[in-house]
Amino acid sequence: ERELVAKLKKAWADSGGKSLSTKDTADIVARVVFDLKKEKGKLKVINKIFFEKASRLGVAQSLNELEGLTGEQLVAAVKPIERSAAIRRALQTSSQKIGKVAETVQRQVSEQLAAGLESGEGLGDLTKRVRGVMKASRARAQSIARTQVSGAVSTGRHAGMKAAGVELKGWLSSRDSNVRTAHKQAEADYADGVALDQPFMVGGEALMYPGDPNGSAAMIINCRCLQIAVRARGKNLTLGYYERVKLISHAECEAMFREAA
Repeated sequence: ERELVAKLKKAWADSGGKSLSTKDTADIVARVVFDLKKEKGKLKVINKIFFEKASRLGVAQSLNELEGLTGEQLVAAVKPIERSAAIRRALQTSSQKIGKVAETVQRQVSEQLAAGLESGEGLGDLTKRVRGVMKASRARAQSIARTQVSGAVSTGRHAGMKAAGVELKGWLSSRDSNVRTAHKQAEADYADGVALDQPFMVGGEALMYPGDPNGSAAMIINCRCLQIAVRARGKNLTLGYYERVKLISHAECEAMFREAA
């Protein structure tokens, strides 16, 4: 936000700040929004890094909780899965969504600046417009970031479950007042499980797992649900099984990979 405001102030000063022509207006908008276009590329790179780390964690969790793998054995089992086509496709979908978020911010800043300049507003009012857009986008960005990371972990868990021979999967919600009605219903609907390669039908949407990047914002934003195994290689698993499982943390996962390097 500070960089955008500084850019706006410089563009305003360079244009003379008074009696702006249509060309001056267009030039100020273009110069301010140009930085946002560069940010789109940075956001995609950042998203890729975090998606890869989070999906790795998801794979490790599944293989540990279902096959008991740890240490170097777990690292060796995770590596080919985290590079799988399914995870790459999910990353691509995630990156596309991040790109659209950046484009939305670009459009909003551009529209607000253009409207303010055309109305003859001064630098103070224009700055307020930019800050208003960025404040709203920050809150949305934080929510999206949480969703992207959670979805990446779920993507990895799904891939790990496939490798671990899971036949039936279930949907487990956080079971508190913030859980969506559709997600509570999904937990009930799939208590007996559904085939791993079949989607959950949740609120009319087909989701392969909680936080599926292909889901709509309304269905996946801030989702804290978890995909669990109901039957794996002929063995039935209950919630009691998962109550005894301690999920591997991100720090533990990264430590294992460092030690194996």
